[in-house]
Amino acid sequence: MTRAGGSLRPSEPGEWLLANGLGGYALGPLEGPATRGYHGWLVAATRPPDGRVLLVASIDASVVVDGIEVPLPGLAIAPGAASGGGVTIGLEAAMVPLVNATVLAYRRSDDGAAGGAILRLRPLLAGRDHHPGHHAPAPASVTLDGDAWTATIAWSTGAPPLTISIDRGTMTADPREVPVDHPEEAARGTAPDEVLHAPVVIDTPIDAGESVVVVLGTAAGSEAALPDPAGGRAILAAAAVHATEVAAAVAGDAHRAVIGELAVAAERFLVRRFNARTGAPGTTVIAGYPWFGDWGRDTMISLPGTALALGRHQAAAGILRTWAALVRDGLLPNHFPDAGGEPAYHAIDAPLWLVHALASYERAARDTALVRELRPAVEQILDAYRQGTRFGIGRDPRDGLVRGGEPGLQLTWMDARVDGVVITPRHGKPVEIQALWIAALRDGARWAAADGDRDAADRHAADAAIASSSFRRRFFRSDLGWLNDVVDGPDGDDGSLRPNQLFALSLLPDLVTPDEATAVLDAVGRHLVVPGGVRTLAPFEPGYRPWFQGPPAFRDSAYHQGPAWTWLLGAWLDALARFRGRDAARAELGRALDALGVAGGVAELLEPEPPHAARGCPWQAWGVAELLRCAIALADRNGDAIPPPGAMR
Repeated sequence: MTRAGGSLRPSEPGEWLLANGLGGYALGPLEGPATRGYHGWLVAATRPPDGRVLLVASIDASVVVDGIEVPLPGLAIAPGAASGGGVTIGLEAAMVPLVNATVLAYRRSDDGAAGGAILRLRPLLAGRDHHPGHHAPAPASVTLDGDAWTATIAWSTGAPPLTISIDRGTMTADPREVPVDHPEEAARGTAPDEVLHAPVVIDTPIDAGESVVVVLGTAAGSEAALPDPAGGRAILAAAAVHATEVAAAVAGDAHRAVIGELAVAAERFLVRRFNARTGAPGTTVIAGYPWFGDWGRDTMISLPGTALALGRHQAAAGILRTWAALVRDGLLPNHFPDAGGEPAYHAIDAPLWLVHALASYERAARDTALVRELRPAVEQILDAYRQGTRFGIGRDPRDGLVRGGEPGLQLTWMDARVDGVVITPRHGKPVEIQALWIAALRDGARWAAADGDRDAADRHAADAAIASSSFRRRFFRSDLGWLNDVVDGPDGDDGSLRPNQLFALSLLPDLVTPDEATAVLDAVGRHLVVPGGVRTLAPFEPGYRPWFQGPPAFRDSAYHQGPAWTWLLGAWLDALARFRGRDAARAELGRALDALGVAGGVAELLEPEPPHAARGCPWQAWGVAELLRCAIALADRNGDAIPPPGAMR
């Protein structure tokens, strides 16, 4: 498990994020009041990485000077500095690794000319599920300790008790209800408002240079005790040093500072999940903050960028062990329900991405022992696909390609469904699934041979050769100048221009000829690539949607029908590096980073039309991971994260 706390200062645009390595987080806008129902100083993961509860939404801050109270709204839900009444207060924040706790330090930084002042803080509490739409309950009880330096808040709804503690000052009961609006939720068609509760008020005399530390925390889900406020400044300092070290450890050319921020961001997605087979602490990847949990495909796609790119080989091994223990019928969980229970397994690509991630780990860590340990899971996956498994997933013996799909199910990453209607079913033989299948067979053959399992090695190699030959014969469309997106679908072959074909070029460049690769890159570059992302459908195709806004049903119906996804830049850059050289890919990476303006978080997707505004989840793991992976590989001319053109399995 890696350290996932980190301090934060307001240097990046958009929304700031802290994470604690359990699935808990703190999130907010850098300026102004909270705009989302997810924004808060403490979202605790009570069943890591699930069971997330918003405990502290914001903290109203003000200073009292000469008996006059002056609000400091800029500090309600953002670190930084704010002034009022001649007094300036700065705020730093950090989450404690593997503890559901946030440490805040308010420091007076003016010259003291305004004289003495009192810093007044009113924590606004929610005590609800972190997804908006759940009613924020009033606290069932508030207990103040004898010195009034600690308050314990209990709820009647089953939310975990909250502790608020300070290193100096006083806390007194002063219950209030505070209505709040969330304009971003209104724009997304979700719960736009709620009533928060402020049961206590904190008053601390503060002179120039003085500070007060506030700790917000709950023992639920934590792996260590809540920190003492007296040690809060040390926690903040350690978090800042750690973030600096992570940023400095990665390479970068002209965008070194941005790449460093991506590295700090990548670490925040590594979180705890216990191994389903052994019960031992394991690791997984949160797909995106604030609303995603850990998803099978997202975890495997993100692993090279969130763990291997940072040299976190132990974390990567933990991720692979955690998920390999979850393989059932050759399938990997698609996602876990927020409320707990059995995971959903309907993902045709997730098991194959696990094999790819294991191969990436082997190359990066030079560790064959883990490959041998997890080979039974790999063999289970390959055999299940060969013989056929759930959801119509299986190898077609006629051409060796993998098919899949049942009515009402979405099996690939293009998985939107609205009112039971699958928007992009892609039933049949999707192009990226074939590339992943062939790559998995080749890796499986190599690993079996190394273990002396000649029968399995020969079987996998033969299947890979048949599928490769069929792919070359069936997927390139000379009449279009690109690859089919799906063959053998319910209505025949689908030649829609989509980005999924990039994975054929990025994973296995021998599946296409140089001329075919040139045609594909030209088509994708001309019609799909936008500054900072890759469209999911070309604008000239039927069904193209030029915007991604409005209520959930409208957004979901457009999800993969045009919006440009940031994670697809990884496959685009890999393909460019393989067929046009590293300099071409490096130049394209620079353009993407400039367009995104990232300094940490990378949004899930962009509007397909100019100005390509960021949409969807504001901090998406695979968007961060793929940019970081490519940036590190392209900065190192001797690196092998992006093999040179012509390199093959």
